[in-house]
Amino acid sequence: MLTKNQLVEAQITAMSSDGNGIAKVDGMVIFVPYSAVGDKLLVRVVKVLKHYSFGIIDCILEPGEGRVQDSCPVYRRCGGCSFRHISYREELVHKAQFVEDNLRRLGGLEPQMLPITPSPKQQGYRNKAQYPIRMQDGKVTAGFFARRSHRVIDCACCDLQPEFFEQVVEYTTRFLQENNISVYDEESGKGLVRHLYLRYGETTDQLMVCLVVNGEKLPCADRYIEGLRQVCGKVCSVVLNINREQSNVILGNSCRTLWGSDTIEDSLCDVRFELSPLSFYQVNRQPSSCTCWQHNWQIFRVESCWSTCTAARVLSG
Repeated sequence: MLTKNQLVEAQITAMSSDGNGIAKVDGMVIFVPYSAVGDKLLVRVVKVLKHYSFGIIDCILEPGEGRVQDSCPVYRRCGGCSFRHISYREELVHKAQFVEDNLRRLGGLEPQMLPITPSPKQQGYRNKAQYPIRMQDGKVTAGFFARRSHRVIDCACCDLQPEFFEQVVEYTTRFLQENNISVYDEESGKGLVRHLYLRYGETTDQLMVCLVVNGEKLPCADRYIEGLRQVCGKVCSVVLNINREQSNVILGNSCRTLWGSDTIEDSLCDVRFELSPLSFYQVNRQPSSCTCWQHNWQIFRVESCWSTCTAARVLSG
């Protein structure tokens, strides 16, 4: 029986969908964050439940083949990514396995899996970002929530997003700080600015800047817009989204345009789309290009009694 703070040697043999490595020690499953399949580790047990336990890496005795050095300075604090400690090739293997396992376990199917199609871009591919804005230690902070919490990790720069997003984030937090504009507090439900939401049309080079507010207007809006346009020439739309609900839902149902157009445009497979803050759109449009749609998507073919099927080709984002 494992006990808390016990040090054990463990061999990682599988990966969970949230990025934890899985090992078995003395017959008990142990989940180990930031581990890779093939790792031989010295693990410190931090929590023991009836049927499984959790541990943290004390020492890497021998790294698995898929392990890489992650390049993000906040990866182990930010809750945005789960697989930056393994290679992209290894990540695709695991994602394909997650799909197959769910089809078998939940769907009762016997899928014939087609090869996964990788994204053409692994960095800077996201055309949308939503940054919670909070006051921490007297400073207006924007970034991403820490894993399993609503504590904001200060991070204007993310490798998955276009570089110019960073300029807008830094300008916005500085403007709010310098002009004493209040930011939202989840516990009290008070404060004005809740989120900064950026949406980019890759084919048109148009950027929408949306501030989600717990109110009806933004103080000093004209000065904010003037400075924003100087910081980033791609901005063609500045919008307020009104969300006065005391909940963790990011967007409200009402939008008001402060400057520029109500929407931005992008195209996919030669089809033009108008995008508002409330629109659904592919965050990574690269794999959804016309070639992928025509040649890579396969329709599930399910035969009688749900006994066999040909699974869709997976497009990785």
